[in-house]
Amino acid sequence: NLLNTYTLYIYIYLSVLSWFNNMKLSFFNIVASVYLSVVCGEVLRDSTLGLDEMIWGNEQHHDYVGSPSLVQHPTTKIFIASTEHFDTGPPPECMPGTEPIPPKYNHKAVQTEPLDEFNYPKSSAIHNTSVFHSTGNGTWNLVGNITGGHFLTLFFGMDEQLYAMGTGFGGVFVAKSLDLGVTWNTSVVINATSNSSWSGGCTPVLFHNGFVYRALESDKAGKFPFPQNKRAALLYARDSSDLLDPSSWTSTNWVDFDRTFIRPEWVKYNWTSPGFLEGNPVVAPDGTVMDILRVNSLPMANVGLLLKLNQTSNTLSFDEMITFPGGMSKFDVRYDSNSKKYFSVSNPVVHAYCPSARNNLSLVSSQDLKTWTVEKTLITDDTGFSELDSMRYTGFHYVSWQFDVEDRSNIHCLIRTAYRGSNSYHNSNRITYKKFSI
Repeated sequence: NLLNTYTLYIYIYLSVLSWFNNMKLSFFNIVASVYLSVVCGEVLRDSTLGLDEMIWGNEQHHDYVGSPSLVQHPTTKIFIASTEHFDTGPPPECMPGTEPIPPKYNHKAVQTEPLDEFNYPKSSAIHNTSVFHSTGNGTWNLVGNITGGHFLTLFFGMDEQLYAMGTGFGGVFVAKSLDLGVTWNTSVVINATSNSSWSGGCTPVLFHNGFVYRALESDKAGKFPFPQNKRAALLYARDSSDLLDPSSWTSTNWVDFDRTFIRPEWVKYNWTSPGFLEGNPVVAPDGTVMDILRVNSLPMANVGLLLKLNQTSNTLSFDEMITFPGGMSKFDVRYDSNSKKYFSVSNPVVHAYCPSARNNLSLVSSQDLKTWTVEKTLITDDTGFSELDSMRYTGFHYVSWQFDVEDRSNIHCLIRTAYRGSNSYHNSNRITYKKFSI
């Protein structure tokens, strides 16, 4: 409408003014983003779940939205979020059949042939990540774009500027913004090689003992069933260094998944295409930097894996395979110094005939990164689908979440959402937001 159009003009003018002011964040830019967030945005009305919609993808045109990332500015309290578009994805692995499988839930599944989950058409277009602002009232405003980045994680550096890090052009991609995401400078800090390229998920970065860490994976050249092409690594840089400078960054060794990692009591279930991906760097109770990863454990579910970093030799190695509720899908792990617990928002699988289900969202916690407990269910499907169809067509997943900067008993969640119109749980047609108490 006319008000929103005028507001957009005002915002662009003030953003340009901020850019000329030595590219530093100005009071005008903050005021403009707050004002525009108030007058724009959308509440998801055809739902009982209390979700606020940030963006919708057109299912008919195979325009899906994913890779959400969320940060909150420590002083202005403004939320900054990002998402990207994708064009299709794999079908759900729902396999009616019965055979009880441990470890934590009474899983049931059947044996299947190895699945190449990524044997489907892919877009060759350069990725474009969209950036949004919100005041936390559930409404969102598009403010900028990052060209070339993929699976980007937003974070604030030690210089208090906004960064995004993930993959791009086959390599490791870093972007920096001096105006809260309106404009960006970008750099490929580690290039792809002839026999590998980089991939990952929008998982948190870790600041620890003067370094910043990011977990990514390398995709080996050749034909491999997903995710057997993945090799895990941690990238790190001095937190005071120029994060756009390739010389600032170092990669650990790559770790390949090995079937000997599988617990002996689980070997008999003949995992069809075992592998790991989308790791989280986190500090263990003893001070060791760990990488906790999602595990593709079909026909089982709810499995995670820990790699540990030797900070003397900067080498990464296998530590332990664990029970992790929701380990079949991407998750973020964060530590709460108040409760001395690690938390995650994940998709515990409760019906083993569909081990890839993502239609239940839960808060899970651990005191040691190795034993995890489901604290409570946050979201369940309200569409009226049958149990099987809900697992096929509904997903509340790939959640990027943050503790509230003022009250750590509250968390803010940005959710990749396949819901009410999606053609599969994977092909998410919405990015939604919701605040929860823990």
